[in-house]
Amino acid sequence: MEHSSPETRIAFFHGDEIRRLIHDNEWWFSVVDIVAALTGSVNPRDYWFKMKIRVQSDDGVELSTLCRQLKLKSSDGKSYETDCANTEGIFRIIQSIPSPKAEPFKRWLARVGYERVQDTPIFLKRHYDGCRIFAVLPSRKRSPRAARAPGIFAFA
Repeated sequence: MEHSSPETRIAFFHGDEIRRLIHDNEWWFSVVDIVAALTGSVNPRDYWFKMKIRVQSDDGVELSTLCRQLKLKSSDGKSYETDCANTEGIFRIIQSIPSPKAEPFKRWLARVGYERVQDTPIFLKRHYDGCRIFAVLPSRKRSPRAARAPGIFAFA
């Protein structure tokens, strides 16, 4: 699939195409493409629709709030508004996918997160009501171990 804009590219996740583009100076990924790659669903749009309903009723989280409707080129060559999420949003959405195909990615995320916590001093703050404790991670560059993640995404 050819793209005329340098801000739009195809990413590959284990051989599956993931459409992405730069919006507001960050990468945004097609949610339906991620769902298709991680579930193997024959109808990823329907899977995404039902998943949003399930997560809303089970967890009270509205996954649509993590998305923006951005125009991406489809296989028919036309551009359509598509649910897209930035990296943080995609990670949250992937955590909600109950598919065995998503498990390697979830394990990788957990390992990278664990390594980041191990490499970063944590400061605990008690909320003023005395009931909640928050871990505050100071902002810093990724550790060399976290940067060596397995070939999850390869960009073309």
